[in-house]
Amino acid sequence: MSSRIPDAGAFARGDIVPPPWQLAGYGYVVVLNTRDDRGARFLPPTLAAQRITGPGVLMFVDYSTSGVGAYRELLFIPGRVPSGKRAAWTIGRIFVSTQASVASGRANWGIPKDLAEFEVTPSGEGHRVRVMQH
Repeated sequence: MSSRIPDAGAFARGDIVPPPWQLAGYGYVVVLNTRDDRGARFLPPTLAAQRITGPGVLMFVDYSTSGVGAYRELLFIPGRVPSGKRAAWTIGRIFVSTQASVASGRANWGIPKDLAEFEVTPSGEGHRVRVMQH
């Protein structure tokens, strides 16, 4: 397997970077109380009508390196949704800062990634993160 990183133009042509990706960076994880339908609006339409149980998770990650280069990500897991006879954790939405991450994430794992703009500024002992989708 090649460790070659495609040039930026490759992503405009729709090239996909296959897994595995070696990731490095930092992030924050927040556990949320997402009762039933509160998290449903962040699920794909095929799962939106499902009963959501358990806590949700909001993650911000700033990857300094990955298979598709540096990028930022805001990931939302609304809780557990029915999956057969059990409930399972599922990703509701992911916003990322590069088209390369959107294209490769969707193609490799079927993850509902969307492109967004990120502003990250130091704030006290952490960071202030602003995510905007156009």
